[in-house]
Amino acid sequence: MDKMIVFGHPSTFRLGVPPEELWYGEGKLGIDTGAGHGYYLSLVNLTSGIQWSISVTRPENIACRKLKITGASRLPK
Repeated sequence: MDKMIVFGHPSTFRLGVPPEELWYGEGKLGIDTGAGHGYYLSLVNLTSGIQWSISVTRPENIACRKLKITGASRLPK
């Protein structure tokens, strides 16, 4: 398939990665970083591959990281 599925539920920590990280699978990207569970609220720019996250318990902790998103170049602009 030449498409990427981006989903926001379940939280990535339930898929075996740390709560602040996105989950990657074959043609899939999980972006729910657990804000409803007291972890992080994230924003992901799929065209540039940048993730911003903020801790819901410590809002002064803001992070920005460059991601390697497989298939992002195939997403519509």
